[in-house]
Amino acid sequence: MAQAAWSIHCIVGTGPNFVKIASIMRSLRARNDVRARLIHTGPPYDVAMRLGNRGLAHVRENFDREKLAARFLDILALAVMHKRVEPSS
Repeated sequence: MAQAAWSIHCIVGTGPNFVKIASIMRSLRARNDVRARLIHTGPPYDVAMRLGNRGLAHVRENFDREKLAARFLDILALAVMHKRVEPSS
């Protein structure tokens, strides 16, 4: 079996996200050149319990959902067009 040219990891944390990512995962897994993996981070209350208030404040200050979503879509578009994705700094 040939090794896949692309390895894509989709990260989800809650039930509704599984519904949203299901069609993407099916499409990726149907391709021979892509190895798609689903990573479940667990329910958000688990993360909140582990991080506490300081962790929650850090996430709010340093992670912009709009920017992260835009970057994710850019990466998917590049993957579909078979272009190498460089890590963002």
